[in-house]
Amino acid sequence: MLESHKAYEKELQGCGSNGDCVLKVMGNWARTLAHLEDRLRPPLDEAALKKFAGGMKFLDGQQTISLLKRLEQGMDLYPLPQMALPNGNVLVWGFQPHNAQVQSLAVVNRQGAVQLLGIVDGLYLALP
Repeated sequence: MLESHKAYEKELQGCGSNGDCVLKVMGNWARTLAHLEDRLRPPLDEAALKKFAGGMKFLDGQQTISLLKRLEQGMDLYPLPQMALPNGNVLVWGFQPHNAQVQSLAVVNRQGAVQLLGIVDGLYLALP
């Protein structure tokens, strides 16, 4: 990636003040980065979540809720933010649009196998 970034910078400098050239080179670099990100992003798919969560349900007040359904509510964003962890796993998190009080997270390995699921409600309300 570093070598390709050096090539990008050299090509960009070669454009000088030619705006069309600059836009073309920058567009190509943006597509290259997007491709790299898509290739390196671990899959977090419905099947992996179902396999891990199974049919687990929990009691929320008076009603029983599917863990999977609640998890999906808190990950209703695209693309989901993520961060690589020191052990090679990836932390993926999200929240419900227009309601950041409903949040979810998952830790997956590079193959997409779910290692951990978490949900939280009202976190912002709990802060002083």
